[in-house]
Amino acid sequence: MLDGSHLGLAPGIHRVSAEDYHADVLREGPTLSSSLARTILNKSPLHAWTAHPRLNPEHVSKDSATFKIGRAAHREILGAGTSCAVVPPDLLSSDGGIRSNEAKAWVAEREAKGITVVKQEVADQVAAMRVVMMEALVDVGLTLDPLCSELTALAPVDDVWCRVMADNAPARPFKGKRLLIDFKTTEDASPDACIRSVESYGYDTQAAFYLDAWKAATGEARTFLFIFQEKSPPYEVGFVRLHDAPGDEADWLEDARSKAAYARRQWAHCLATNEWPGYPRQVAILGARSFYRKKWADQGASDWTEAPKPTPDTLRASYAAQAPERTA
Repeated sequence: MLDGSHLGLAPGIHRVSAEDYHADVLREGPTLSSSLARTILNKSPLHAWTAHPRLNPEHVSKDSATFKIGRAAHREILGAGTSCAVVPPDLLSSDGGIRSNEAKAWVAEREAKGITVVKQEVADQVAAMRVVMMEALVDVGLTLDPLCSELTALAPVDDVWCRVMADNAPARPFKGKRLLIDFKTTEDASPDACIRSVESYGYDTQAAFYLDAWKAATGEARTFLFIFQEKSPPYEVGFVRLHDAPGDEADWLEDARSKAAYARRQWAHCLATNEWPGYPRQVAILGARSFYRKKWADQGASDWTEAPKPTPDTLRASYAAQAPERTA
């Protein structure tokens, strides 16, 4: 639906296709997503404009093997989302590539319908991931009902229309909390790696943005839960909830809500003025981050102000070793 039409949806919870959601045809005007908000914060409003399919007339959707694995895993585990199809082995070349015209036509026909096309090894991979995930969910006492998967919340927050697609929003409380669940595939689902992912990709801001939009759409105050799963054996799973106790130094969401609100203000201003600034046109003076300097200090070499000088005996021995041989 990139022909200029829109769905004209009212505030609330909706079930829309991934294509319509990412094309942002939910309302007459552009809406702000979590990924765009994080782009504003981490890069610039200009980068957000460039990434928006309705604002940027030359926008081209990105696709990659990583995205395909993620979509296939979402479908397999959440029971909703983009449909998948496996390339018939007899269409593949001897090295497993999609090279023949017949194979390319088969793939193109399905991708034109919004179907994610994968090879058999990817299908086997996500099937194995599902087995481990189902066991992990049983262990923690959590259920992912497909009827509660891929639900879109649409509502104005701070007078800015926001959209979020929750991977799962369980109807029943989990340990006394109403959850919003986001499922992510990763290379490492250990606690330390999950923390690095939150810091690197702004997942704290994503959580705050989702919670604010969901509450605006429904009136419900929910708790955000990340489920990370590794894409390689043993396909381990990490369940992560960000600490949100007010006043605690480990509080993520207080700052994250402030960042989400700032992104909304920036978005509103840029939409109103049609001005989308990029990076400041000035020379940035970059200081070294403390951990970078500490790494050098920990090597034990930072106290050397100059290289140690060789002794006279060492110099004489070195000169003698390098002298040309004399012939009689």
